Amino acid sequence: ALSSTPSHPHRLLPPRQCLFAVPELSTTYLDGAASLFKSAPDDVASDLLAQLAKVAKGLLTARYSTAAADGDDEPAVVVQPRMFKRLVGKGHAEFASARQQDAQEYFQHLLSVLQRAERGGGGRLADGAPRAAGLFDFKMEERVEADGMVAYSTTPAQSLLSLNIPKEMAANAAEVAAYEEREAKRQKVDGAPPEEEAVLPNIPFAACLGQFGAQETLESFRGRAGATKTVRFKTFPKYLLVHLRRYYVGDDWTAKKMKCEVPMPETLDL
Repeated sequence: ALSSTPSHPHRLLPPRQCLFAVPELSTTYLDGAASLFKSAPDDVASDLLAQLAKVAKGLLTARYSTAAADGDDEPAVVVQPRMFKRLVGKGHAEFASARQQDAQEYFQHLLSVLQRAERGGGGRLADGAPRAAGLFDFKMEERVEADGMVAYSTTPAQSLLSLNIPKEMAANAAEVAAYEEREAKRQKVDGAPPEEEAVLPNIPFAACLGQFGAQETLESFRGRAGATKTVRFKTFPKYLLVHLRRYYVGDDWTAKKMKCEVPMPETLDL
């Protein structure tokens, strides 16, 4: 994810990695960089706070920029945070490897190790400096109704809203069905015409959100049949991370990735 909206207008800002698009964290780790470097242990390669400050200086200042090429308005910026990557992935079976990684899983892992580092950092972070934990966490309230009785419960704090993709609610369902029919015929005919560009299901984001908020029927609840459950936000985070579940288990019990398009709205009304 890239952002070009400057939180520090007086500095040269290249497009930023998702985490530092959050003004509070860019302020904490850029403005506090000198203090974090000074208070770092001798083995600075194992200090996440110092490594994060180093990445902040690389992404949010012109320290690693080179002269702009002819015709370019912005200078070239190359930041390669290898030490940061090794430290965050240390001890993790997947993230310590060079294999392709899942962005959602990595971001949650990063938040987890960052929150531990911030808690264990003592007085290294300036008083009042924002922490990662309070920026993304929120809670949900589950409401279950059965036989006229209502029960409420609150989920543990979470940092990500994970939504299913209702493929059956594609806005272009007729076009997708027609394409799949043509594709099936093409595969059966020798010398068939060249393949055409695939027509992917286009699912409105509102459909994903609507399915999440829809009432769910439970088989039973505390011995009562016909119970219904609804889920709502109990608290809101400053920044809401949204994850779309593209992976699913196929009929052959293998993981598959749903090929579809889900256009994201510019604003989200919850």
